[in-house]
Amino acid sequence: MRIRLLFLFLCGLYTFAQETKFDLKGTVWQCSISKDCVNQYSFLTADTFEFYSCEREETYYGEYYFENDFLMIYEKGSYEESEDYYEQKLYKVSLKAGCLVHVQLSYKKGEQWIASNFVLDDKYEYCKAKSKISSLD
Repeated sequence: MRIRLLFLFLCGLYTFAQETKFDLKGTVWQCSISKDCVNQYSFLTADTFEFYSCEREETYYGEYYFENDFLMIYEKGSYEESEDYYEQKLYKVSLKAGCLVHVQLSYKKGEQWIASNFVLDDKYEYCKAKSKISSLD
């Protein structure tokens, strides 16, 4: 009986672990800023992304990873701006009702991340627009 319970527990744990994995590769997530303005994350590979800001008309790039049930988006630079002058950012993002929501912003100073005092508005949700895009892998 104990072996059967242990087996059922391990099966349940495995199923839960599989369901919590979040594969973003090839997906597109959008947030409507205004009537004619949509910001967009495109997750190109298993760890790289591009972000288009309609307000700035710029495309940013970087890497992403998961940490403690949060998506961490490391914005390294902009195609329109030199990396030497770009202030690198790290966004802590949660999944809320099937959409991505920024919960914290940090800036890179030297080799450290410094949390910003800027309050992120959680009404700006990035919801999945496409399930898969062609990837660079």
